[in-house]
Amino acid sequence: MVNTNKIINSKIIKTNNVFDDILLPLNKRNGFAKSNPPIVPIYFYRYIGITKNQDEYYNNLYKLDKNLSDLNNLYLKFISNIPFNTDYELIKKTANLWDNLNPFNDKKKIFLFSSIKLVKALPLFPNELTQTSINEGFNYIFNLYIKNTKNINATKIKNFTLKILTWINKFIPNLFENVDYNKNETNGIFNPKVIYYGNIKNHEIYFLIFLSKIGCDVLYINSYSDGAFLEIDKENTYSNIIELNAKSPLKDFPKREVISRTETIAFKASNEIEEIIYDEESGLYKPWQFENYNVEPVTLKTTYDELKILWNEEARMRTGFKIENGTIYIPNIFAKISGVTEDINIYWKDLSYFKLTGANLFISNLPFTEINYSKHDLYRLSYLINNDGYLNEDSLIKSEFYKFSYLKTSLQKTIIKKINDIFELPLFKKEVNKEFKLKILMTILNIDKNLIELLQSFDYPFKIPKLIIYSKNENSFSDEDSIIITFLNLIGFDILIITPTGYNNIENQIPRKYYDIHKFEKINLNLELVDLDNINKKKFSFLSKFFKI
Repeated sequence: MVNTNKIINSKIIKTNNVFDDILLPLNKRNGFAKSNPPIVPIYFYRYIGITKNQDEYYNNLYKLDKNLSDLNNLYLKFISNIPFNTDYELIKKTANLWDNLNPFNDKKKIFLFSSIKLVKALPLFPNELTQTSINEGFNYIFNLYIKNTKNINATKIKNFTLKILTWINKFIPNLFENVDYNKNETNGIFNPKVIYYGNIKNHEIYFLIFLSKIGCDVLYINSYSDGAFLEIDKENTYSNIIELNAKSPLKDFPKREVISRTETIAFKASNEIEEIIYDEESGLYKPWQFENYNVEPVTLKTTYDELKILWNEEARMRTGFKIENGTIYIPNIFAKISGVTEDINIYWKDLSYFKLTGANLFISNLPFTEINYSKHDLYRLSYLINNDGYLNEDSLIKSEFYKFSYLKTSLQKTIIKKINDIFELPLFKKEVNKEFKLKILMTILNIDKNLIELLQSFDYPFKIPKLIIYSKNENSFSDEDSIIITFLNLIGFDILIITPTGYNNIENQIPRKYYDIHKFEKINLNLELVDLDNINKKKFSFLSKFFKI
């Protein structure tokens, strides 16, 4: 029978600032009492996620580690695992304890506990309080393990017990060498501190719970996930959690402080207000709020009259616009106007409207992509495509062919992603084999500077860049033209192809399902383009656009 008067009474408490408060001595914490047994208020927190300012996050970890290191033997730090070395003396002591444990029951559990004490498998301490607390702490996590483990058997019990006993023997004697909760200390009474940084396994979590039960402060830190804790402590019974807004893959524990900029109070307040006002679902967006988001087109299926109404609308005002899970969906237009209207004046007025209300680039000659290369030039790019058929991003960025390093990083990532999308998706009528992939890569790497400038200026929720192509004769799109059109469509551009002849052009390159075709009453095989800038100076009203008046 355990003497409960001789066990550390460990109580988990909460705080709003664990990095500061974990440094506080016990005699400055609420709830601490020198008594028999002492009441020890401890912190056990899972600190999950990362702050917006990552440099500041890692600097805080570095400073905490440095401050705790001043406690010498009272501080333990584990990085991604708790070292486990076979303790042959312990194995020898416990060699006869594992027979006849199956099936495991309460009687055998009591026998195992008694035998562990009898063979002195737990370390011995001159301080009775420490000794009984460690014995009872081990009993506690053993019972917890049995309760949580399905299909318990002798092998599982042996593995768990030997691992926990090994860790207790290795770390606890040194950690508790100078611990005395009832001593008179003017400089403060400190309890042991333990930090675990990185991914963690089940047995290691049980050891952290054990440490908390014997009066240690425990801080588990992971910038991405608390993983196995969700299985063992999903109700936050044994620990508290601080979950930060962002997640980030684990990096090495910081070895030095980095230069970091400190936010002023006004700057923080401004950011907090912006986060409330410029919410993803609010419809109010600040400039470049989503430049680091993935962008996907939601190409609209419309009537011709709807096309005219939507043509000058911002992305956020169109049906289908949404932002979720780090992706912004752009409702864009990809359409062909085939033939001409009965009244040619209406035709020219409509074309003038399309051009003057936002067309960033108007092309009137096919093919329009000016690029010259040989097969040898193509095959020089071969090493940039890996065995899986995708871009080797690192090799591309370092290559002599890469000309986009001056663009903002988010756009560079988007360009590379869209090239891979074009490699993978069935966007062309022809087979996308290795040679055609090289042609795709060559074409996009040499994209016209005017288009690059449109990409750099595209703030996704707002005005959508527009490309109009006027095809007046039998000339069709080249492979390179179709690649550029597909690339721009995937980024969310509005694309309008005008073909008064009614000839096939885009139909020869890109499957029909990706765009609308609006057919007019007549065709005209010799229609020269007029000066669209001067056809009609007046602005079209809503009714004039809808009813063609």
